[in-house]
Amino acid sequence: MDNFIDELLARAQAKKSRVLFRLAPSVSMLKEDFRARYQTAGAMLFSHCVACIEGVKDLTAAVIFDRAAFDFYGLDGVMAMSMAAKYAHKQGLFVIVDGCFGGRGESVLRYAESYFYADGSEGDNRFFADAITVSPYCGAETLKKLASMCSEEGRAAFVTVTTSVSDNKEDFENVKTEGGEALYRVAADDAAAYGEMFVGENGYSVLGFVTEPVKDTSALRGINRWGIAIVNATVPDLDKAETYGLFYRGEGEGEFVAVSDADVCRFNGTYVGNADAAEIAGCVKECVLKVEEHRLGKE
Repeated sequence: MDNFIDELLARAQAKKSRVLFRLAPSVSMLKEDFRARYQTAGAMLFSHCVACIEGVKDLTAAVIFDRAAFDFYGLDGVMAMSMAAKYAHKQGLFVIVDGCFGGRGESVLRYAESYFYADGSEGDNRFFADAITVSPYCGAETLKKLASMCSEEGRAAFVTVTTSVSDNKEDFENVKTEGGEALYRVAADDAAAYGEMFVGENGYSVLGFVTEPVKDTSALRGINRWGIAIVNATVPDLDKAETYGLFYRGEGEGEFVAVSDADVCRFNGTYVGNADAAEIAGCVKECVLKVEEHRLGKE
């Protein structure tokens, strides 16, 4: 099957955008008059997602669904996410589910199957995801099997190797191995090793990684040259040089920056009762232009 990352890059190039749009809504961020139109939290969330997708569908290649934001509302939230994912697909967008799936190795593979193996029909209430995020500590053998599954199904997985923004040595991601290497670097190295087996025409593999825009972010590129990186960023982060450390110099590829509806609401003003799909789309458009300036400015 086609390499998903090749397809993702092709759509990004066509739209001249390296921004991915993250949906992480809450009922409390929706305006009061918007909430008053619906009787259930699920209906509110779904309608918000549809309005946002309509606004950003020409500005992004993929929508990332923050599973925790939807799970908070139980079955209502899960159904809202399922329906919104189908809607995003119908608008020509890829769907990435950010669940950081972990646990025992077989559990991770089962999660992947449940998100990948759906036909997208009206009667199938699964999510038909093109990609998922997984815990970096699910084991090397699991990553190997996951990479093979993604290659066979035309899907992708992004390993969450987020470097900690804290200097606290007790924070899990700051823990060192016996050899003195940070755990997140080991995770990135494992993803690189098994991802290299399944590299597409553009030189990027079915195993990518997710991180934050911190000062040592660029070091991850030296560890994992094959993985597409998703950098979760706030709107103010787009003015920081470290946000763009994972673009390859000369190519302007290798990285996507993800901004969320929730963060745009915080940036625009009071988070509670402030969400407006048109304003969110306008801010995302500005983010796209800013990221493109940095991407094309790479020497």
